[in-house]
Amino acid sequence: RAGVFETLKAMANQFRIMDHDHSGELTKEEFMTALDVFFNCFNLRFSAAEKLSLFSTFDRDGSGSVSYDEFIRGVRGEMNDFRLEWVNKAFSILDKDGSGVVTTAEMSGTYDVSANSAVQSGKVTPQQAISQFMQHFDQNSDGQITREEFTENYEWVSASIDNDDYFELMMRNAWHIAGGEGWSANTSNLRVLVKHTRSPDEVVCVLNDLGLPRDPALRTMEVVKRLKNQGVADIAKIEFCG
Repeated sequence: RAGVFETLKAMANQFRIMDHDHSGELTKEEFMTALDVFFNCFNLRFSAAEKLSLFSTFDRDGSGSVSYDEFIRGVRGEMNDFRLEWVNKAFSILDKDGSGVVTTAEMSGTYDVSANSAVQSGKVTPQQAISQFMQHFDQNSDGQITREEFTENYEWVSASIDNDDYFELMMRNAWHIAGGEGWSANTSNLRVLVKHTRSPDEVVCVLNDLGLPRDPALRTMEVVKRLKNQGVADIAKIEFCG
């Protein structure tokens, strides 16, 4: 978590204060001095060994200094196992072949950009919209997303969300992961009215509703197929809700 630093701007200001020689990096001495000064306000004291351990944690590349990127990553902290599990679930939805990398083709087959206002207005093509979306995750701009890149993006999202239940809800709705209880319950997955021949009609949640065809006829056929795959039997017809 960002803790007492509520914004990136605040963290940047703190980094500049700590960086006495304006080198753009914190030396070991600058880092340890900052620990003494800052945490003295909270009546906290660190031993020399504790300060060295903290410095080593921030100095991710072992260069002997802490860059701004390392600083904000260290202050931000990392997701807990509960949140990381949801991020991995979402990545697995995209990574169709299990290669550990999400390609443009895989993203195009899963993420629907038809409701994107820029696509609807003709400002960008669907393919351009997919590429723009992937850039949010693709840190090295190689046209694909690794699990590490995907996770790193959600490390920043996670830092701004205090409640694990809300994080679960956000991930469920963003990537259409059905289920959940209470206020963590998914609300984004497609629901359809299923008419049976030998039992009452029922509204059923389509557990896997990403990447459905846009053509109405093909869409209906695919939804019926997916409903059968999730165990729904005796389907006479379906009607789309709403």
